[in-house]
Amino acid sequence: GMLAGLGPAAVYLVVTRIAEVSTQVANAATSFLFPAVATEGAPSRMTGNLVRAVIVVVAAMSIGLAVIGPALLGVLFGSPYDTGYTAMVILLVASIPLSYSRLISGDLKGRGRPGIVSLVSLIGVPITIVGDVLLVPVYGINGSGMHILQSLHSEEGNAFFEADAPWQLSRTCLN
Repeated sequence: GMLAGLGPAAVYLVVTRIAEVSTQVANAATSFLFPAVATEGAPSRMTGNLVRAVIVVVAAMSIGLAVIGPALLGVLFGSPYDTGYTAMVILLVASIPLSYSRLISGDLKGRGRPGIVSLVSLIGVPITIVGDVLLVPVYGINGSGMHILQSLHSEEGNAFFEADAPWQLSRTCLN
């Protein structure tokens, strides 16, 4: 398949990391701001205002990264990485609904309704499996880009990353 070998995997790793930059604003808001907002009984309109503001920033970052993407890939990584541009754009587009989902999940958990978050995550499992089976073999790294953000992320962030673990690999990744 198109993902065989280290070359395409390296390209995909780089474009995934670039695309994840745009989600960091939502991660920060989810991790630090929403628990405080939600537990203090803030009105729902505050959640709406914060979600809109963060999504505008994420979208602007995604557009900016897409615009400079070809130069970024070419200058920093060389011409072999140019092949990852399409996957990077797909991931940048996907970062917007992913960020929205994280923000709403943070608000729901902060308001004491984590069951809804778990239910929605459970619904995502068959979507991820279908994405793996249908998109990756046909479209390679671009197909992977179409679904990878759903499959690699848990409610708390990247399911395979743990900052304090050896090699920063989570138990999920090592099992």
